Amino acid sequence: MSRRSICILRQVSASAHDVPFITQTRAKPMLAGKIVTRLLITHKTNELMEFITRHYKLMFFPTKHFVRFIVTFCVSAFVALFVACATNAPPLTPNVSLSSLEQTRPASSEPSPTHRPRQHSGEHIEGLGEPIDAPHFVDSFPNHSQTLTQSPARVGINFDRSLARASQISIERDGKKIEPGALEFDARKIFMSAALPPNQGDGLYFVKYRACFADDTCSDGRIGFRVERARVKNFLDLTHEKNVTIQLRRVKYQPNEIIVARGTTVTWVNDDPVEHFVNSDPHPSHNAHPKFNSLDIPPTGTFSYTFDKIGEYTFHCSAHVPQNMFGTIIVRENVP
Repeated sequence: MSRRSICILRQVSASAHDVPFITQTRAKPMLAGKIVTRLLITHKTNELMEFITRHYKLMFFPTKHFVRFIVTFCVSAFVALFVACATNAPPLTPNVSLSSLEQTRPASSEPSPTHRPRQHSGEHIEGLGEPIDAPHFVDSFPNHSQTLTQSPARVGINFDRSLARASQISIERDGKKIEPGALEFDARKIFMSAALPPNQGDGLYFVKYRACFADDTCSDGRIGFRVERARVKNFLDLTHEKNVTIQLRRVKYQPNEIIVARGTTVTWVNDDPVEHFVNSDPHPSHNAHPKFNSLDIPPTGTFSYTFDKIGEYTFHCSAHVPQNMFGTIIVRENVP
């Protein structure tokens, strides 16, 4: 702003009602626009209103001057708004590295105090205890405190940060060590998993892991689950059906626990007035079986999936996890 406009601005409070002052700014519409903008920045509302009111009451700008006034005012007002927002923004936090904080954190040996996403049909299992979550843990499969009818083919853990090769997974059943397969990572290295030898049997399983990151920090964690083959008796046997339908009704899968033969196609039909999903565990990563995931299923909509591998598939509705909308499908070898 020029020295002349600054001088005039200093006179605004005392001279907003003065005719010569108004006439002076009328002769220089761009100067008037800058002054109005300056009044906006300095929050001098009363002076601003009086200045504009008298400006228009005494005499209007000629057309070309009026256009110049409006253009200058709009451009300057935009700059003023940007400056005001920047001025009122909260101060930035000190530049403290998260990794430096984690570097001083020892491997966790206590249950995580942080809120965990609600998992598939979690229940209290005697002797399992609480999970221990390493920093950046997201979810796992099996889920902690989940009961399966057979030992899983793989165990996997998801994180929200890239893992380093030094990460590890170890598995025990009833206190006895199980030798897992080689540790594998996904393309983004935010998910690590290891295969289990087949048919490990009933018992309490503990998956202990060490999550290491690119900044050379490592933290330990633990999840646990149970295998109980006797629970199969609660499942509906549909192994002689090649096409099976599951209704999504009253925020439930009906039926929600079934046994099918390999190669069976299952179709979910939404009978509710709201959208539903069919997503593989865990929640929210949905990557135990990446291809076994629907988009939203609208009312009267359907989703179909053909199960071509034997195993136990646990799934849920992502929109209704708090309402316990869970299901399980056991896939067995073809029946003669």
